[in-house]
Amino acid sequence: MAKVFISALGTGKYEVCKYGFDNTEIYEAKYVQEAAIRNFCKEWGDNDRILIFCTQKAEETHWCELFDAIKNITKAKIEKIKISDGKNEKEIWDIFNSFCECIKTEDELYIDITHGLRSIPMLIMVAVSYVNILKNAEVKNISYGAYEMKDSSNNLAPVFDLTPFYRLMRWTNATKDFINYGKTEPLMKLLPKYEQSLYNLNKVILSNNISKIKDLKNININTFNADEKFEKPFIPLIEKIKEKTKNFKQDNTENFLPATKWCIDHELYQNAYSILLEGLFSYIFEKTECSISKDMKKIISISAVVHSKSNKDALETFLLNYECKDEKKTEVKKILQKVWNIIDNTDIVGCMVKLIKERNDFMHGNFESDINKLKKSINEHYKTIKNWVEKSCL
Repeated sequence: MAKVFISALGTGKYEVCKYGFDNTEIYEAKYVQEAAIRNFCKEWGDNDRILIFCTQKAEETHWCELFDAIKNITKAKIEKIKISDGKNEKEIWDIFNSFCECIKTEDELYIDITHGLRSIPMLIMVAVSYVNILKNAEVKNISYGAYEMKDSSNNLAPVFDLTPFYRLMRWTNATKDFINYGKTEPLMKLLPKYEQSLYNLNKVILSNNISKIKDLKNININTFNADEKFEKPFIPLIEKIKEKTKNFKQDNTENFLPATKWCIDHELYQNAYSILLEGLFSYIFEKTECSISKDMKKIISISAVVHSKSNKDALETFLLNYECKDEKKTEVKKILQKVWNIIDNTDIVGCMVKLIKERNDFMHGNFESDINKLKKSINEHYKTIKNWVEKSCL
């Protein structure tokens, strides 16, 4: 990993002025590159690099003078990268490729987009996104020296920090991945404060862990507040993230419903079947208000509930399969009776029977319908169970 300063050298007539960074650091220089290198690169080592892209005309006009101005500022290696004029599509692609080839894996990039043809800053922004994905290169700063906005009274030109706009672009892509595909990793990199919450969301849902889904408690992403100091364009993206996670409630068994919807929306059908069925079972158990041990939950399976409800003789057969004392059998019957009272005279039993069969067929590779019918089926089961839960809460 190395630090890399990148700039394009133009062909204009440059004059000495003062360049101000954040209105605190001021450097007098003819070339904005000199001011930027003094500001960012003074302490860099010999593994770091300064890359100046220049056309033949720019090289002939300014390279020697610029090199003399910057050669003693830093220990970083100074490289001149020759590029074409960009007069046609082929030459533009050549410039793009030259930029990308100069970047190495995990380089940290400091980019000045002040000079060069108007297409070059655009190319650099696209190339930066490209190498971020391809080589995991990270942008640390993007700056623009606004010579044309120089204050004539003190000869001071502002240097604008454009990094927030690059960050907004990354936020936009990460939010899109989160909303459309449920991917949390891109947001985790941009939101270190919420990294654990986002990681938990992804891990818990993918692991079908019903008890932890219950404890997701708003994913903590809804704790954004004003002191985060996000610029205005970031706020709608934050609201989109909140909207995506708003249905998860703190310490709530009903979290299996938004978790199921999450899986359906992102075509995680195996997870959707498991979470919907196991989550419903946990919800029904909670409604009985019985204290049910883990051992008891192992005995009272979903299948036992469904089949003993539809066939009372099946209960006795079911209990014979377990070596347990009579008092435990009595407890099982008591709990099952409460479960039956909750689901009695509802269409939830038929839904559970279908869910069990479809899940087993899907898990064991025997589901005969195509994926569209699968999606339609799990959606219908989800809506049926959601409606039943909402009515049972009234």
